[in-house]
Amino acid sequence: SEELHSQHSSGESIEKAWGLLQELIERERQEESNFGTAPDLFNTILKTAARSKAHRENVLNVAQSTFCAMRASRFRLTFQSYTWLLEVFLKVLSSANDDERRANLITEVFQQCCKDGLLSRPFVNRLIDGPFYNTGWTKQESVRLCTELWTSPTFPPGWTRELKDKSHLPL
Repeated sequence: SEELHSQHSSGESIEKAWGLLQELIERERQEESNFGTAPDLFNTILKTAARSKAHRENVLNVAQSTFCAMRASRFRLTFQSYTWLLEVFLKVLSSANDDERRANLITEVFQQCCKDGLLSRPFVNRLIDGPFYNTGWTKQESVRLCTELWTSPTFPPGWTRELKDKSHLPL
């Protein structure tokens, strides 16, 4: 049980799940078996990376790789895929040393989320409601970044089709 706790806090179990998914992706690509991937496999890894206690760089790498693999697959990303990836960014890149990298990644995923028409209330809420830390990803940093994101050009209607309550916008 101590070994299992260590795997959960280090992200090893998430890495193992990603390794198994990669194996399925490869088998499917080579048409080696009747087994294949499913959207839930990708999203489960993203959700686990977001919600686990693990907050090391390997968790971020697995989440980004999983997200990219899902985008490249025959399956469509969902608003949840974007929200879970954002949660990983906020958790793993929470320190002040990560401010620039975090802002760049959030901006990139926000723009892609909008382009895909998947901007959602949970995504917006995660940005404006935290969790926040004493340094790094603070409420003030959230306000600064959200102000920057929302002062971009006007969103085409399709970009925000999942955002039903406009009062959740931070501005």
